Amino acid sequence: MAGNRSDTYALFLYPEDEQQMLNISCNHTNMSNGHAKPQGREHWDTWIVDFPHRIQPVPIPEGISQPLSGKLSGLVSVGDTKVKLNNVDIHGFAVVGEGRVYISISPVPGQAGWALMAVSPLVSTIGWLFALELQNHLNGFSITGAEFSHQAELVFSPQGQRVTIIQEAQGMDLFNHLNFSIRISGDLPSIPNGAKVHILPYKETYQYNQSAVTSSSLREYMVVSENGGSETFSYMLHQNVSFRPCEHGPWTIPDFQQVNVEHLMVMFTEGTTLRYAITNKVGPVGGELPGLELNPCSTRKHHCDPMALCLPGDGTHYHCQCAMGFQGDGRNCYDVDECAEGLSSCGPHSECVNMPGGYHCNCQTGYEFDLDSHVCVEKHRPPLTVCQQHRESLQESLSIYPGLEAFIPQCDEKGQYKLLQCLGSTGHCWCVDSRGQERVGTRTMPGTAHANCDQPAALLPRAETVCERWRLSLMTHYSGQPSSQDYMPLCDAHGNFLPVQCYGNSSFCWCVDSQGVEMLGTRSYDDVKPPCLVQPEGIAVDTVHRKLFWVDSGKDRIETSSLDGSNRKVLIDSDLVNPRAIIVDANSGTLYWTDWNRDAPKIESSSLEGHKRKVLVQAGLMLPNALTLDLDTNHLCWADAGTKKLECISPNGTERRVFQDALNYPFSLAIYNRHFYYTDWERMAYPQGARTANRRQGFTAAEARPPSLWRAANTGFCPSASDPTAGQRVQ
Repeated sequence: MAGNRSDTYALFLYPEDEQQMLNISCNHTNMSNGHAKPQGREHWDTWIVDFPHRIQPVPIPEGISQPLSGKLSGLVSVGDTKVKLNNVDIHGFAVVGEGRVYISISPVPGQAGWALMAVSPLVSTIGWLFALELQNHLNGFSITGAEFSHQAELVFSPQGQRVTIIQEAQGMDLFNHLNFSIRISGDLPSIPNGAKVHILPYKETYQYNQSAVTSSSLREYMVVSENGGSETFSYMLHQNVSFRPCEHGPWTIPDFQQVNVEHLMVMFTEGTTLRYAITNKVGPVGGELPGLELNPCSTRKHHCDPMALCLPGDGTHYHCQCAMGFQGDGRNCYDVDECAEGLSSCGPHSECVNMPGGYHCNCQTGYEFDLDSHVCVEKHRPPLTVCQQHRESLQESLSIYPGLEAFIPQCDEKGQYKLLQCLGSTGHCWCVDSRGQERVGTRTMPGTAHANCDQPAALLPRAETVCERWRLSLMTHYSGQPSSQDYMPLCDAHGNFLPVQCYGNSSFCWCVDSQGVEMLGTRSYDDVKPPCLVQPEGIAVDTVHRKLFWVDSGKDRIETSSLDGSNRKVLIDSDLVNPRAIIVDANSGTLYWTDWNRDAPKIESSSLEGHKRKVLVQAGLMLPNALTLDLDTNHLCWADAGTKKLECISPNGTERRVFQDALNYPFSLAIYNRHFYYTDWERMAYPQGARTANRRQGFTAAEARPPSLWRAANTGFCPSASDPTAGQRVQ
């Protein structure tokens, strides 16, 4: 880092196989040029930092190979057959400055593979993105950058099948791959197995404004069967590309530009792989620029191999260079087998598979890719049920004290509590419910007949709830015959208000709290009921993947969504009783949460997708309310209102350490600048100016590191040497 009184600069270096950051002290007013990769949708440039002047873009030389990677998902119908595409891999590369793009999609089910050959919009947007730019005209990447949203609607003739494609470009990753996802849905015309699809060159006009690009066109394709018969089909295509405009740059793009698709080849090979090759250029509507002598690399009138890069020189001179993953003199290029020559980066427990221009890694049986999709790790066993966790925890505790005898719960073949539990040494037996809790009145003495645990437990009388009383009152008001449009409170089996309430069988619905009071802003008038929460507690934000995670202790589940609330889904909804705190470690892709279930409290972890779930801490817990992550040591820390302790542990379950053991009732916890900060429900302490309340909530700080280590750090944020609170616990 370097800075003056008004600006601060950072210099990032990216050498091979590692990433480093160079620190420069403030007395260096001049520094050498440094390269930094821009994030987001800026132009695809190398940035030169020349302190203290402004940052200026310098174009990268044309002719490089830009890697592409993504996923294809969706549900399509081919005739009467529905085919699900579940995160199918997309790999490819674009030759910058030449307008060529090569893409493969695999593995694609055979029923859909043949039909998808006609759907060129799957790749034509990437072709427009890297199209060859004629003078004073810009391709898609120069306008949208690496982040945009593309939607296409196809209507096939003559039977009117419709297909929707939604493509999201998500920027460059650390390996400089352009990442994108494609979702497809609708009905596809069938294409006979073994047929070929020919797509003739075509031209399309794109209309531009400062945040969107649109086009409409008629595309034709010819299907040639194995016996030589052919037939031409067509579909109407409407496209829209939306992106974030550059707020500080002038808008100099023509209102209309023409995209010329000079070559588009598609094939379905090996029964699993879709392959596309497309060549585009973008220029004025109507054709070439008049009176302009173009380099053979631009006109495609060169003699380079199809798998070579044409590097333009002065005038009409050029040079051929084989693309990445190929070797030769440029006029003749051959695929490099990275697997056979030991050039792959496939790690342990993986197999290298060679592909044209590259390779990919497959994990061996019993292994799967970790979150980064580059390392194969052993598949974890399914998460333990509550009974199995209870049993293992007690067995582990007894192993510490040999000779001690205690009750060990029995689990059935599905991991659930057996209905009949016994303490072997005494002969006492009793029935339990699904949570392992003893059913009152079922305990039997040694030598007596066991209770019939298959018989349902007797229902104990209880008072009517607010929901039930309200419902009975309205039923009386409607004379016992409410119409289908009348409102009747919806209660669950325990008499509590259901979180979603509706007027009769209408689509007018809303969310309510535990007292039946409507929650503002939740009304819905369409067929989709509002996604109501029952009792949300902990919440965490993944700033890297831009996701939101939260726990709902009313529904006993963990959910996730995008930051705008879209793409909501349930991650975990089993073996949760009282989930409360939740945090996310975006660096390792790990989710942590607490469950203060009084019968079996625990702290668990999983991947951000809800996989690889495991119990991290179970022994020595009572009411784990608060949770935080110490980024300096990568330790997980929690505060327990039952044990009155503040503890930390490493993510692998070792190095457990107690930092405080005399807390009152901690409820929330954070760490900053090597100090813990937590709230306390019972401590009679408040920050100055706080309002009093029946339940007092204290605010306390505790040292998380020895103070000498903190002072030794040259951060420019050191406390005064005379600070009386330095190294002490304060409140």
